[in-house]
This record gives sequence, C-alpha cells and structure tokens, in this order.
Amino acid sequence: MKILAHVHGYPPTHNAGAEWMLHTMLRDLARKGHEVTVLTGAGRLGWFYGGYFEGVLIRAEGSAERTLRHYLWADVVVTHLDRTQEACENSQATGRPLVHIVHNPWTLQRWGVDPTRTAAVVFNSRWLQAEVSWPGKQVVIPPPVTPEDYLVEPVGDCITLLNCNANKGAHRFYELARRMPEHRFLGVLGAYEHQVWPEAPLRNLQLLHHTQDPRWVYSLTRVLVMPSAFESWGRTAIEAAASGIPTVAHPTPGLREALGSAGIFCDREDPEAWVAALRALDDQEYYRQCSEKARKRSRELDPRPDLDRFERLLEEVRR
Repeated sequence: MKILAHVHGYPPTHNAGAEWMLHTMLRDLARKGHEVTVLTGAGRLGWFYGGYFEGVLIRAEGSAERTLRHYLWADVVVTHLDRTQEACENSQATGRPLVHIVHNPWTLQRWGVDPTRTAAVVFNSRWLQAEVSWPGKQVVIPPPVTPEDYLVEPVGDCITLLNCNANKGAHRFYELARRMPEHRFLGVLGAYEHQVWPEAPLRNLQLLHHTQDPRWVYSLTRVLVMPSAFESWGRTAIEAAASGIPTVAHPTPGLREALGSAGIFCDREDPEAWVAALRALDDQEYYRQCSEKARKRSRELDPRPDLDRFERLLEEVRR
C-alpha cells in the first residue's frame, strides 16, 4: 500500500505531540512493508533537508503540479491540522481517499471538512469523538507510545514542563518555581506557539532548547507537570510514565482519559494545590506508589493493537 501524509510539519525538526503520534503510526506502517511518504512545508524541514527518517520518506512541498503527482502516486492520503484544506482539495481533484487525524474539537469545522468526501476520521480520544459527533466513518486511536522509545533510568530530581507556552501553563510553572526555591525546575522550549519566558531569572530554573529526543529530558525528571488549559490527550505524560515518572496535571478531559488513576490532578488556577501535590511527592513511599501507577498505566496503553487497527483502517479505505 502506498500512503501519503500531507502535513505542515514533521519530525525530526518539528517535534510536537500530534506530529509524533502521526510519525509513530507511519513508522509502523513502513516497518510492515508499506511505502510511506510525507509531504511537508519546505521551511519546516530545517537542518534535515528531507530523506528517510526511521523508514519514512520525507519530501518538501513544491509546485501545485508536483503536489498532485504525489497524490496520484498514493493509494490513500492522511492529513491533520494546518494542511487540512489543501488535502481536501487535492484528494478531491485526484480521487484519492482521505483520512483525517483529529487532535482537537475545531479542526474539521474550521476547514469545512465534508463528511461525504472524507473516507474516515481518526479521533485521538473517546471524549473528543463524543465532543465532535462526526456523522461519517470514524475510529478512536489514542496517540501510540512505544515504551521502549522513551524508557530511561531517571537520575535527576527536576520538576519538568515540556513546551513553555501559555496554554501549557508556563506562567503557572514559573510561579511554582518561585514558590518552591528548594526544588529544581526544568523547562523545555516547544515546537509551536509563542514561548513564554520568566519575568525574572530564577536560580532553581533551567530552560532548554526544543529537542527531537526527550529521553535525556526524562532522565533528568522526577515529576512531570502539565498545567495545560487544553490537552486532547497528553502524550508526554504517557512517555514519562514508561519510566515511572508521575505527572501532576490540570484535569482536562484528555489528560483524565490518558492518565486514568495514575494522574495526580490539580486545578491550574489553584497554585496552593500544586505546591501541596508536588511537596507530597517528596515522600519516598508515596512517590514509589505513584511511580508504580505510572508504569502500570504505560503497560495498559500497549500501542500494538491500535497500530494494527490503523493499518486495517487504511486497507479498508483503499479498497
């Protein structure tokens, strides 16, 4: 099967949860013997310049004629987020079936996606499927996380936030660092949206650049924090869980579904609750219990059945 993914950005230069969800799915298809090509914005390739990344061929967008040739090559097309409109237009022009991966409640409506011209929709969570109420063919496939990709031996003691933008709770994160000077905090700059910096330097805070491989970040992390206003799932929490790293999170529907009973939830508008939750984890026995819950949740979210379901969906769409 020939699979084309037309997207605005892609690893290894554009690293965010949606992009790594898609890449994990496409990488699995390539390993199973399918031909997989990603068409993405030339400006997003950065230092990579295109070529193969973990078995997936990455090409830069070019002229409209060149893009249509890619569509004509494919048996099925996959898209999400900022290339939704172009993918809809090109799939209709070439007669290629189109599968949308949906990460938020507004993408399909924003781009006016027509259910009668869409082969299938993949929702990344059950709550999102219920929220959107899509009338066409659909499945739920949570962002697949292969534990071996993220398994580390945590040696650090940092409280960590990945992606320091406003939605992810950067302001709350810096407030926690100010309130808890006895703890070390680690922030990692993200791949999208304006990155928020602390108003003044904090001696217990270190900020790191955007990274392709978060494993070394997890090795420095004792607790992951996700004070996000919106998360449709929460992939980083599951990545961290592979190594037994607990997550303290704002109870968005996606984070509640992703973490289940392994999550430690606090309202992002209640800083006192966050301080109390983080200080409670200083107790070694309580931390051990939370760590084991995280590992158990990682095992529960075995990605293999979902990856197989995605392959079957594309085969069905192709037929």
